[in-house]
Amino acid sequence: MLSGTCLGAKGLRPGIQAFGCEPERADDAYRSLTSGQLQSLESSDTIADGLRASLAPRTFAILRDNIERILLASEDEIIAAMRTVWERMKIIIEPSSAVAIAPLLKPDAVGEPEIAHSIGRSAAQARP
Repeated sequence: MLSGTCLGAKGLRPGIQAFGCEPERADDAYRSLTSGQLQSLESSDTIADGLRASLAPRTFAILRDNIERILLASEDEIIAAMRTVWERMKIIIEPSSAVAIAPLLKPDAVGEPEIAHSIGRSAAQARP
């Protein structure tokens, strides 16, 4: 998803800075871009289960050429982002969606984003 979003954004606006987000407990893209070589995801014990997939070689190549960096979100930050969206917007988002929002809630975020792309499977609301 991130690689396609990057290609689309850069195609429409070549100078745009693109940042990715990833759970700390499933950080293969972060490690891959930091090391310059594709890293595997041995295991992932994260609440953001929609982001447990490993990074593919083609995706890595696209991200390497188009992403400024990957921002990491801890489990507590993911949960806090879900809570913030609920409290302020009355929208229930699932943890994988919250990963894109969590870094923006940090004081040292990357500035004011023009767009935050948050997508994931639906979170089911518990019923009594």
